[in-house]
Amino acid sequence: MSNLQLLDHILEQLKNKTEQEPMPMEELFWYGNKLFDTSSRTRFTVMNKLCKDGYAEQKEFNNMTCFFITFDGLVFLEKKGYRGQLRKEKQRKRLNDVLAITIAVSGSIASYYYLLEIVNYEKNHHKQIHLNQKVQLKQEQQNTKKVLQTNKVQ
Repeated sequence: MSNLQLLDHILEQLKNKTEQEPMPMEELFWYGNKLFDTSSRTRFTVMNKLCKDGYAEQKEFNNMTCFFITFDGLVFLEKKGYRGQLRKEKQRKRLNDVLAITIAVSGSIASYYYLLEIVNYEKNHHKQIHLNQKVQLKQEQQNTKKVLQTNKVQ
């Protein structure tokens, strides 16, 4: 069993425990031993993590160390706990990867399109220059003919 599953299961066990009716540490660890093959160190580490994250609290009750779930812990469980949080992080990462790839591909397509526009502009511009030169040459030839005709007539 993964550490995240262990955290979620222990938190689930505390789900109905309140500050007025907390779960004794021995009972919680008994439950942990039945479900998981864990060391004493792991059990203490799990409880420290749950308390540090604000999902459980430790309290002395009837001369025993007890634990209960906090409101944040209840909300966290509704959001599927640590495993749900990991799934969301993985989904967010995948979405960011897809977004980055989409942006890169879109940028490449836009660059390619822009390059095609530049090439087409250059082709058309050279064609236009060539046509203008032809028209100008034709006009010069016609002007030269007129001048020659005018000179002949005189």
